[in-house]
Amino acid sequence: QGASMPSRRGSRSVLLVRWRTVSSSIRSPCRRSLRFASSARPEVFLRDYHEVDQTMHRLHCGHPWVFDREIGNISMLGVHPPGTLVELSGPQREPLGVGYLNRSSSVTVRRFAPPQTVDPVQVLRSRLVDRLKAAKADGSVRVVAGEGDGIPGVFLDSFGDTAVVRFDTLGSAVLLEAVIKEELAAHFPHARVLVHRMRARKEKQASGGSEYQSYAAVGDSGEFTVTECGVKIAVNHDLGVRASWDPTGEVPRGVVARFARGKSVLDVNCGYGEWGLRCAAAGASEVVMMEQSVGQAQLATRNAADSARSEVCTVLQRSSVLDEMKIMAQSRVQFDVVVLKLPLQTAYKKSVYHGQFGKYFKPDNSGFEKLCKRAGELVARGGILAVNITVPAEAAYNAINVIRVGLAWMDRRSSCVWESAGDGSRRILTHVDLSYPRTVVLRMHS
Repeated sequence: QGASMPSRRGSRSVLLVRWRTVSSSIRSPCRRSLRFASSARPEVFLRDYHEVDQTMHRLHCGHPWVFDREIGNISMLGVHPPGTLVELSGPQREPLGVGYLNRSSSVTVRRFAPPQTVDPVQVLRSRLVDRLKAAKADGSVRVVAGEGDGIPGVFLDSFGDTAVVRFDTLGSAVLLEAVIKEELAAHFPHARVLVHRMRARKEKQASGGSEYQSYAAVGDSGEFTVTECGVKIAVNHDLGVRASWDPTGEVPRGVVARFARGKSVLDVNCGYGEWGLRCAAAGASEVVMMEQSVGQAQLATRNAADSARSEVCTVLQRSSVLDEMKIMAQSRVQFDVVVLKLPLQTAYKKSVYHGQFGKYFKPDNSGFEKLCKRAGELVARGGILAVNITVPAEAAYNAINVIRVGLAWMDRRSSCVWESAGDGSRRILTHVDLSYPRTVVLRMHS
């Protein structure tokens, strides 16, 4: 009782020390990891760093991906296998949603449900069922479009009695492969279910397709038939994910076919012959198709014969389409319509830390200018040049820039008569770092 009271200044210093102690303990990873101790799902929280405001803005606008550099407790997540459901929270412990985890991937968390969702897998199942019912009603080929349909990493296409599923992530295959087989059997029966499944732990889509495993989940693997505007085309699932059918190209193929009536057509990197056969069906007088893959060239030849257009179509298998176009140009061969499909290729880039193609990799357009130049040399005056290229949404200008540089080398003047605004599938508006095929159609004036 006889002790003297502390001064006001001394009491302020004591309170300040106590507040710093409490605040530092709240911010410590050990305390944060206990936040969801009562929940079966671990917590992933964002790192409080100089770019956290941009990260939070991106996530609030609907972007589904969280990268490894943005996570504060990344070192604690290695014990969880790919596909583990996690609660995502911000740097101030604010809840941001539920997603699934892959610690080894640069896209560490893929968010798809609101915070504290009781059964996230049931949410994915209900979205899948809704898409199956809608596709069955309107006859859609692209049934599920990944993040655009709220089912991250899953693409599902339906071709008659065959369904083709692509799992771009390890987590999506772990969570949904059995669910998809079950719901397909219940709502949208198919005789065969063919799968391209990501098997690379880091989920880098930069290995030319070898990062995927292709197999049949239901029925036998091998060939199946796609029907597009009355044209039947055989596709071989065993050739891998890079040789898979792209249903989103139906609209661009139809646009190019309208210019081909009564014209001569050259289809470079023809694949299974889908562009050239659509032009032949539209009334093209001559169609020449070139392909580097032996397996695809053989199927393109057979597709032309089966469609009763072998007298119009010629398929050339060449080890280098660039060299073949050079020989054609030297021989002064020209076509009224030239279709050039530029293959997806990636390159090592040390400044890239995360994304669809993994750490240190990004889409690479080097060498495409030469292909555009050679293709432009083969287009007759007043003819059409159609270029199909895969680019990220945030760098869509690269599609035009590659063509512009290639045509500038040969001093040819052209104008754009049609350009696809996207791949035709559903995409999140803010998901600008996702790559998709884009088609540009030009008329050559000189």
